Amino acid sequence: MSDVDSRRGQTWPRLTALARELENAVLGGLLVSTVGVVFAQVVFRYVIDRPLTWSVDVATYLLVWVAFWGFAVAVRDRAHVALLLFDERVGPRGRRLIAAAQLIVMALFMIALLYGGLDYTMFRTRGEHSPLGIPLWVGYSAAATGAALSLVHLADHLWALARGRLELPSLEDTVEMRVP
Repeated sequence: MSDVDSRRGQTWPRLTALARELENAVLGGLLVSTVGVVFAQVVFRYVIDRPLTWSVDVATYLLVWVAFWGFAVAVRDRAHVALLLFDERVGPRGRRLIAAAQLIVMALFMIALLYGGLDYTMFRTRGEHSPLGIPLWVGYSAAATGAALSLVHLADHLWALARGRLELPSLEDTVEMRVP
């Protein structure tokens, strides 16, 4: 292994660990901000008797960002729903093919979401503002941002799968849901 390959092997895990911490910090900040805005609204409405006029808009934007950013984090952590109907019936190669197909289908969905999110953000919200004066693109860009971040994680998963470094889920690792 060359010196360049050795350094590249050390750099990527550091970058992904830094990105993971940054993503978690952003998601935590969004959640704390949402709770803070809603709490302030409750205090101002019921304690001070002077409701805030801006809190609903801000809380809505924050929740939209939490949803799409959280979705990207779930993709990163592979915490999304997966059907394992055939995984135990096929061998390791079949499981890798199924995992690749799942990741590719998710990537195609994210590409469509990214395209739609960018289209809506760039061309349909031009110059429009919420009653609060916040440009609409601020809230609507959450879909495109979450999709782009998810695509980065899916590409990383596909690369790890191609190199044999992606741990495949098994039925023992899942929670079984039974209908009574």
